[in-house]
Parts: sequence; C-alpha cells; structure tokens
Amino acid sequence: MFSGANINAGSVTERYGIGKENAVRYHSDKRGIELNFKVMSNVHVLRMNKKIDKNWSNSIKTDYNARKKGN
Repeated sequence: MFSGANINAGSVTERYGIGKENAVRYHSDKRGIELNFKVMSNVHVLRMNKKIDKNWSNSIKTDYNARKKGN
C-alpha cells in the first residue's frame, strides 16, 4: 500500500513493485491527512494475513477528486 501527497502515487508505486490498485493520492492539508491516517489505520488486516478490501481507498480518492484544483 502506498499513499502520497503532491506526487503521482500510481507511477511511483510501479517503480517499487506495488500495484496501482494499492496506491492513492491525497491532499496534504488537515482534512486530507486526517482522512488518510483514518483509512490507513483501518487496514490492519495486512498484519493478520487477510485480504485487503479492494475498496480500501475509495474515501480518500473521493475526497481527492472532489477537491482537485479546477473542480
């Protein structure tokens, strides 16, 4: 899993062998950071060797897209 602010998270993850489906961009402001940490803290299933819900990043992506410059 990879989350990044002010970068193209999908492109960066490919260099490290992380699939784009496990990458997400977020806004580096109070709201974006709090949401990112909230979502990431709920992904403790990795340590339990369980599958990650494929929708794990939906709330971060929704927030990012809703607040993109120009929208």
